[in-house]
Amino acid sequence: MGAIESGIDFEKRIAAIYQRCRRPEDIQSAFDQLQLELSLEINESMTRTRQQLLENFDDEVREKLKVRDESSKAYLNRYERLLMQLTRHELSGHAEFLGDASFRLKTQPFPEKTASIPLDLYELPRRSGEAHLYRLNHPLSEALLARARGRDLPLAEIHFDYGQHDGKVTLLEPFIGKSGWLTLSLFSVESLDQAEDHLIFAATSDKGNRWRKRSRHAY
Repeated sequence: MGAIESGIDFEKRIAAIYQRCRRPEDIQSAFDQLQLELSLEINESMTRTRQQLLENFDDEVREKLKVRDESSKAYLNRYERLLMQLTRHELSGHAEFLGDASFRLKTQPFPEKTASIPLDLYELPRRSGEAHLYRLNHPLSEALLARARGRDLPLAEIHFDYGQHDGKVTLLEPFIGKSGWLTLSLFSVESLDQAEDHLIFAATSDKGNRWRKRSRHAY
């Protein structure tokens, strides 16, 4: 009701139906007529409300609500996007990426794993075509994750360009134009034959502003 124009008095319309109608079929017919009369207002308002969600919601809120922009070519969930971002970085010079969901492995990044990692086309699940199904438990992704996880990372300077990001991250907006220090820590918890990895980002600006973000991964 709140998504429809405020000029429509729902309470009076519904009260009139129950006062006028005595049989269930009369009530159903009256509500069907009401819905027909308001269909245009409902459709226009829902379209407008959805656009406002897409324009103003944080990236995390979009992800949780699974709000998807129909103009996007294909929706990748959060883990698929992260996997493809890491794969693109780790396979630099070894693969040709054909989009957000597929790549062709042209040279062998792990010569000792030639049998389990052939040179061929790889695609994320739910894609069409003759290709290897690429996911977290594939030998190639496992090898890339192990190599990335074990890499020694020295101090480095990183420049974040918030203006190039299509979404909205409210937590980061106070840090626009500022400099400081950013760290990432891995915190693992194992219990009852289950494990959870928590990636904890912590940032402090040069003026003392602090920010922390936790990302959880369960296995």
